[in-house]
Amino acid sequence: MSAIGFSAAFRIKGDTLSPTAISHLLAIEPTSSHAKGDPRVGESKKHKPLNHGVWTNGIWILGSELPKSNNIEEHLQALLNRLEAKATELKELRSSGLALDIYCGCFLSSTSAGMVLSPQAIHRLSELNLEISFEIYAPNPDFV
Repeated sequence: MSAIGFSAAFRIKGDTLSPTAISHLLAIEPTSSHAKGDPRVGESKKHKPLNHGVWTNGIWILGSELPKSNNIEEHLQALLNRLEAKATELKELRSSGLALDIYCGCFLSSTSAGMVLSPQAIHRLSELNLEISFEIYAPNPDFV
């Protein structure tokens, strides 16, 4: 495989999302989160504060917390191990109109790579009614 790394995160998204309420319901602290209308702030390369307006949607993110060197299956297993005990709470969040999914990143070192999900991982995702999306980050052609 020509991938140099993987990442995965569980996401909850929606306009009415309250990060504090979700953290309380799931008894899990997110890797990152914000509510719709929260200020979008950042830092310049010179470490000066930047104001980018406000967030137009809310999101609550739980990363796998594994190094990018782990394969995609290991990232998914780490997330699913934490989420399966919360199946009832996830149904409650979904029924309130929030969107839930798993987001995966694949960082390539060349122009072609592949990945495999086991039937067990697919079944576990299905049991939680979670969509999974993949973002493929191709290498910069100037560096290949």
